[in-house]
Amino acid sequence: MSALTDIFDAIADAIRAKNGSSDTYTPAEMAQAIEDIPSGGGSSETETTLWTNPDSTYASFADQYITLSESVSNYSKIRIYFKINGGSSSSDISFFDFDTSDLSETMFMLGINSTSGSYGIIRGCWFIANSHENYTKLYVYKSYFYNSTSDTAYNSFLVPTKICGLS
Repeated sequence: MSALTDIFDAIADAIRAKNGSSDTYTPAEMAQAIEDIPSGGGSSETETTLWTNPDSTYASFADQYITLSESVSNYSKIRIYFKINGGSSSSDISFFDFDTSDLSETMFMLGINSTSGSYGIIRGCWFIANSHENYTKLYVYKSYFYNSTSDTAYNSFLVPTKICGLS
C-alpha cells in the first residue's frame, strides 16, 4: 500500500467513526461526507435554547434569577454557555454540561483555573423549582476572580451567554 492510500483509508475510517456508517468513500466523495457530519462531530443530542443573554456584548452579569422558557427537568442535560473575560483579552465562549437526573437542592460552581493554579474564576449557580419538579429558574451569582493574594468579586469575568436543554 502506498502512503497516499493509507491516508485516504484513515480519512474514510474517521468519517465512518463520526457518522456511524459502513460506507466506502472515494477521495472525491470525502469532502461531502465530512460536510454531512452533524455539528458536534456526530452527537445525537438535540440542543434547545431555554434562555439567551439579552446583552450581546456579554460585558457584565450581576447576580440574578434567569427565567427559562421551560423546565430543565424536561432534558437529560443542561448546557450553560459562558463568555470568559479577563483583563484586556477575552476568550471564546465555553460551556458546562450539567446532568439533570437529581435537581433537588442542586448548586454548582463553574470555574476556570490557570494551568499554574495561581489564578482562576468561579461563579455559583443553582436551579430553583417554581413548583414541584418544575425547575424554570436558575440563580446565577457573582463571579470571583482569585489569585495568590486576593479574591475579588467582579461580574464580568464569567458571563452566561446561553442556556440550552439537551435531549
